[in-house]
Amino acid sequence: MVKSSFSPSQQSKETKNTTFRIAKPNEPNIWVMQNTISIFDKHNTLVQTIGALIDITETKDFELALQQKNEEIEIRSNEYKLLNQELELAISLAANSNLYFQKNFD
Repeated sequence: MVKSSFSPSQQSKETKNTTFRIAKPNEPNIWVMQNTISIFDKHNTLVQTIGALIDITETKDFELALQQKNEEIEIRSNEYKLLNQELELAISLAANSNLYFQKNFD
């Protein structure tokens, strides 16, 4: 099974850069980048398409691992923010309690 972000447009004279994930059952994914350019004649008729495939599996695996780590860091950061808010509240309550006891019992 090949999943792609490719949307073919034969009339485009631009270079197309497309990333594909090739998934086979019980095998690791393979990632490839396809670079193509279409060549047209003077009547704007497609004459030829030239392309190359590059295996980017290692790069993509690192990219996905980095994305996962960033998501984990974001979760931890939010947890620390909540803990910090709870600590600030506890400190505020303790300070107010201390002032109350000093004012009323000293």
